[in-house]
Amino acid sequence: MISEDEMYKDHNQAKARHVLALVSGFGYGLISGAFALINVLADMIGPGTIGLRSSGEHNFFFTSAYLTLCFVFLHTFWSVIFFYGCDARKYHLIAVVVISHLTVSCLTLLNAQKLYVASLVPVTLVLLAVGATAFVISGGSVRRWRAWFTMKPADQLNGPPRGEFANTAVST
Repeated sequence: MISEDEMYKDHNQAKARHVLALVSGFGYGLISGAFALINVLADMIGPGTIGLRSSGEHNFFFTSAYLTLCFVFLHTFWSVIFFYGCDARKYHLIAVVVISHLTVSCLTLLNAQKLYVASLVPVTLVLLAVGATAFVISGGSVRRWRAWFTMKPADQLNGPPRGEFANTAVST
């Protein structure tokens, strides 16, 4: 039988659990998006959907596509947060995932009354908040975000280093 040390000697996966969470969440999000796409395509086959002139159903298709995109990203972010909450025993993060999932799912019920904006705006806000939380959990910071946009290494930016690796500099 192979020990855990031998299994991870070439790969640093034991220290990068957020990568496993990211991949599994993205996979689940893609499957969820594929099923949502199939459901929308099944609705589109119905009678009288070619022109979409009289009933304003084009909003339904746009909303479905946008919500599918949001749910793919949300499942990815929720997975990162949930894995971290379980691993670090931070149960409030698990509660945030469950509550935000229920909230977003219930907001989609507004689409039956054709209140598309009332569902799209809050879902987008939840997506941004949950995405920022997952970014910080994965080791992201404003400094790294800025470095990514300016295409410079983070150590070449002005100002003192911040974040979890700020105190790990080796003095000469």
